[in-house]
Amino acid sequence: ARETLDTTGRVAATAMAAELLGLHDAARSQALLDEAVAAERAAALPDDNPAVRALAVAGNNVSGALEDLPARSAVQALLMVNAALVGRDAWARAGTWIEAERAEYRVASSYLTAGDATRAAAHARACLALVDAQAEPQPFERFYGCELLARALRASGDPAGQAQALLQARQALAALPPDDQAACQATLDAAAA
Repeated sequence: ARETLDTTGRVAATAMAAELLGLHDAARSQALLDEAVAAERAAALPDDNPAVRALAVAGNNVSGALEDLPARSAVQALLMVNAALVGRDAWARAGTWIEAERAEYRVASSYLTAGDATRAAAHARACLALVDAQAEPQPFERFYGCELLARALRASGDPAGQAQALLQARQALAALPPDDQAACQATLDAAAA
């Protein structure tokens, strides 16, 4: 029990350190993130262990912060995608379906930001598959998945696919409450541009 507690603390602290260095030292942040993942896997921590959630949060936050930069180095772009993948894998274990779905969205967005439209489209489709697997319709989540898919397909040179994804985004938008529709319209307009 003590060994698991020690590993939990080490993984969580290392993930947090990776998160804090994400914008300042991408190479060191990547090394720390790799170290945290390796320690977590070696210990085979259970899904409900706080360290798994710490990895999920760190991966998401690092990738999101790097996406928000106006420009990224090649090392930062690689960290952005790798961190998103770490976050996605951890959220699939430690989170609900919505956290796993939004982490998949983050992976798609990071790939698109890094210039890999093909992988972005594949992960946007994976995001949508999680949304569509729910018993109840999820128009808000579906809207954002379709909007991102449209942007990825535009970037990959697939205007027919982009048009189909935009149509699906509009259908999801129509199912949202009026306040949400107004907030989402600018996002849809940008994806259609």
